Amino acid sequence: MQTEPEKPDAPSSREKIILQAQELLDKQGLVVSEEYLNDAFEELGSETPKPEELADHTRSMLERDEAEAALEPEPAKRTVRDIYEQFQPVVLAQVLQDNAFANALENSDEENIKIECDAAIRRAVLAVDDVELTKAYFDVSAFHNRLHKEVLAQATEQAALTPKRLYEAALPELIGLIEQSEIYPFLRDRDTDVLDAQEELSAKLDELLSGLKDSRPALYEAYTTLPDFREYLIDDILERTYQDMVTDRRTSVEQHENDPDAPAWVTGKTEPEEPAETSGSTTLLPHVDAYNALKEKHPKELVGIQNGGYCLFYGEDARTAFEAVPVSRLLPVDLPGIGEVTVAGIREGWQEAADRLQTAGLPAVFFQDNGETYTALGRTLTLKEAGQESTLPQPERTDRETRAGAPSEEESPQPEPNLTPLTEEYLKIKAEYPGHVAGVRVDDLYLFYGKDAETAAKVLGSKIVTREIPGLGETAVTGSAASWQALGEKLLQHGNSALFAHPEGETYEVQKVLEIADYIPIGMQVTDEGRTFTIDSVDYDFGSVSLRDDTFAAGTGFPVFRNESVSYVRELVKDARDKELEELAASGAPLSEPSEPAAPVQPQPPKAENYRITAPDLGVGGPKAKYQANVAAIRLLKELEADGRNATPEEQETLSRYVGWGGIPQAFDGSDEKWKTEYAELKGLLTPAEYEAARGSTLNAHYTAPVIIESIYHAVEQMGLEPKTMLEPAMGTGNFLAWCRIP
Repeated sequence: MQTEPEKPDAPSSREKIILQAQELLDKQGLVVSEEYLNDAFEELGSETPKPEELADHTRSMLERDEAEAALEPEPAKRTVRDIYEQFQPVVLAQVLQDNAFANALENSDEENIKIECDAAIRRAVLAVDDVELTKAYFDVSAFHNRLHKEVLAQATEQAALTPKRLYEAALPELIGLIEQSEIYPFLRDRDTDVLDAQEELSAKLDELLSGLKDSRPALYEAYTTLPDFREYLIDDILERTYQDMVTDRRTSVEQHENDPDAPAWVTGKTEPEEPAETSGSTTLLPHVDAYNALKEKHPKELVGIQNGGYCLFYGEDARTAFEAVPVSRLLPVDLPGIGEVTVAGIREGWQEAADRLQTAGLPAVFFQDNGETYTALGRTLTLKEAGQESTLPQPERTDRETRAGAPSEEESPQPEPNLTPLTEEYLKIKAEYPGHVAGVRVDDLYLFYGKDAETAAKVLGSKIVTREIPGLGETAVTGSAASWQALGEKLLQHGNSALFAHPEGETYEVQKVLEIADYIPIGMQVTDEGRTFTIDSVDYDFGSVSLRDDTFAAGTGFPVFRNESVSYVRELVKDARDKELEELAASGAPLSEPSEPAAPVQPQPPKAENYRITAPDLGVGGPKAKYQANVAAIRLLKELEADGRNATPEEQETLSRYVGWGGIPQAFDGSDEKWKTEYAELKGLLTPAEYEAARGSTLNAHYTAPVIIESIYHAVEQMGLEPKTMLEPAMGTGNFLAWCRIP
């Protein structure tokens, strides 16, 4: 007996209404899910609404939801710098705990230390497992390079400043100083009693270390605070200067490192710590002598002490800080041993205080309260700049206009200022100084055009307008009423050479040419808090300068680096130059008068020479690394064409790293959010014809890596072929010829 298949249940009246409403909305071009229609049905509150009513109510719900979504603020996008500042300390902490890196520090040379540190950084980044960090690390070369450089420097420095390493580095240096001192003959005299020698040596060491207090604070602190550090030094130096023969070539540290009763800094064991105050527990009482010493050292700066959860200021500093940071608490407190004093406490901590004081233009230094001592945390130093930036400012209304009831700006907009320069003269200046951001005086403003306007707007925080300028076409314009000195300082601070010119009749006279190479000169020596540093590198994108500590290197034999802000190091450069002028004036040598800016001396153009590609890492990296290599080569090529000269060998290497566009079509896709910055950059860099040619090449311009080329040549050799000549009909960038094995 056959059974009939079951019939599906008939749709309910609610389902019918929803289906009919959905059809009505489809006809109106609205695609709405059944789930959303069910929600609208529930909200409508009727058991059997008409399909039209349900469709209308659903449309109202959509409009309401869109309006609410529009009112919600978009989450702020984090910059590369934000990601770096968040994760650099995390990566550093993990590297310092990495066993392979620690082993390399103890047993390897400088090259292997770097290799292990690079590997430890990579492990740390992957271990953090944060998408933004991982993308920035692998896609942004500046982020990657800076992270490796700073973590290596800081990790090496922190390891180098352990008491054992300080001891090992200081011992031979102090022996040398004793041998050059006046007590050395007394120590070597055969009639000198050992106890007398020890007494004289102790007094001399105390004198030497007191002299090193400012230049070698870590060594001085270890000498004066660590148990047996001073005593071991005296024993070791006495052994090597008083005795005719050293009976044990091991240092006292090496002799005692396995002694269970030796200090923890010798054995490496961790001493039990006393319970520390929680981050929320704050003690208002400072270490009076230590605090007063800090104020004497920094008389013109606010001194902030991070204690528990607060950053504390005392006395006049407290009142000044409270005015700049009104979120702080201002308290008159009677402190034991001090009396009544005003205290300001900032709950957000020293970094928030630094940001707000920086904004207020107040220099300050910050220290961590460690229970008995203070250690430096950071500082803020402001540049004094005259003038006030304003993009294309409008004339202000006078008091007379106000009293007469002149209409507001909304009712009567002011006319736009004159934006037209002496075009031909401006173009001559740009041709003579192609690498400088040029500001020309037009009426009461310094104006910037084109690419210079985009650069200046980012630096000055000004707006850009697009105008049709006679002789320049439709171009971007920005400007400022500030002085050229203030504008130049900001442009230099962000890594840009600049020049400023004002009209003289029908031409422009150059007022000042500012070279970025002179702003913070690489290789220049500066002094900060009694220590000498050499400027190693400047990263204007991150606003930081790498300084090599020469004072530390002189004592240890290897360099240690630290980073400071561009503005801070600029002040050190100014101080160094002022000191040079003072010394020159004191010597009686004539001071040269400042000369008028002259046209730059054109170097002899390099001769055209064949360039042989040898680097095996050509084309290494992801799509964005290849994009950056392409753009660098294009920018250089345009510069060479504008200068009408050949490339130097170093520039030829940059050109050789061009790999074409076959592997990175994303750069030409304006709808790809991940590539929108590169898309805009490329559109502005190339002419329309160049852009179309580059975009068209994504289908056929494919780069061949050196390893593949080598493999092809190897295969030809394995076949026993020995060609005398070779035809390369698709030369491209010349890599096949570069690795050619034909004699």
